[in-house]
Amino acid sequence: MRDLVYRVGVRIVAALMQATSLVLLARLLGANTFGLFTVWYSVALLVCATLGFGASARVLRLSAPDEPIYLRASLATTRLISVAIVLAVMAAIGSILGAPALLLASATILAVGEFTSEFMQALYAGASRQTASLGIIALSRLTTLSAVVAAGATLAAPLIAVLIASSALSLLMLTLIGAKAVGTRRLAYVMQTSRGFWFASMVGNLRNVEPPLLASVATPAVAGGFATVSRLTNPLLIVTSSMQAVFLPPLSAAAENVLEFRRQFRKLMLVGSAYGLTLMTLSPLGAWLLITTLGPDYEFLLPVAIGVIAATGFSSISNVYQIGLYALGKPSPVGWIVGLTSLAGLPVLAIVGSVAEASFWLGAVPIGVQVAQLVASRAVFKRLEG
Repeated sequence: MRDLVYRVGVRIVAALMQATSLVLLARLLGANTFGLFTVWYSVALLVCATLGFGASARVLRLSAPDEPIYLRASLATTRLISVAIVLAVMAAIGSILGAPALLLASATILAVGEFTSEFMQALYAGASRQTASLGIIALSRLTTLSAVVAAGATLAAPLIAVLIASSALSLLMLTLIGAKAVGTRRLAYVMQTSRGFWFASMVGNLRNVEPPLLASVATPAVAGGFATVSRLTNPLLIVTSSMQAVFLPPLSAAAENVLEFRRQFRKLMLVGSAYGLTLMTLSPLGAWLLITTLGPDYEFLLPVAIGVIAATGFSSISNVYQIGLYALGKPSPVGWIVGLTSLAGLPVLAIVGSVAEASFWLGAVPIGVQVAQLVASRAVFKRLEG
């Protein structure tokens, strides 16, 4: 248990560093520019998820008895391919839509830095090298935080600082990935058998569709405000995703041992439930602290912030059941659950955002989506786990 507390504790510190980075960047850029930045950052993350082939989730099953010995080399190769395609796609999208060059470049490279470091965290965790995994997390958060603090202290352009720091992080991560030669047949096999993880990964990032969707139907204040709150509360998801990095490898290894599997799952449920209930209970206080830190320009976003934080609490508990399904080698149900509930929530969010502005109801939409995911994930896990 002490080891578990240490692992989760480091990830909480990393989440605080990311939150601090985003708050400082929001203050340096102002509401409008930061809102636009988060829209492009969301687009870049969505492209990364679409082209990621589910590698970050699949690599956590390195220790599973049913995985091939060439899994690591194959997934490393796919991640390098993905990065090249992501950069090309984002350049094309930015050119077509006429995005400001610096804004597009900084948002894209920041997303690529997240994309590459996420894979390295998962790779080390899947190989039971948790200390190295924690080191990658801390390094990635500290890199961005240092860049933003330096920009604020020297009055330099914040986006240029983010671009330089993220470029350095991305290059380092790409070097560490170090893909080895792997036959095309083996690579094709791993990609084919990763379809369930790929599908679940893509639909899990549908939340990144929300800011661009609102930007097309709502006022700039509403769209930018929702994007700002969503991005600034995103560090809360680090603990949720960390549960996957910590628990999925031992759960996967114990998939054929019912007693050990259930023992590990009970520990996971304890952590996920405690974190989720804490977020739900403290969501009003957390939202108030966030808005107070940002300043008076963001006061109208208080109801949205409460809803998004509370929704993250429900997400933490549903993620427990989704990790269990991953460990059982059943990623497709996760994809269907997350995909259908998220898609159902998008038109509701668009309608509410276009007529209700930043009211309570705009914050209630994420809660409804996450409650639906929790109910469905629990039901499916109970049926498949037996």
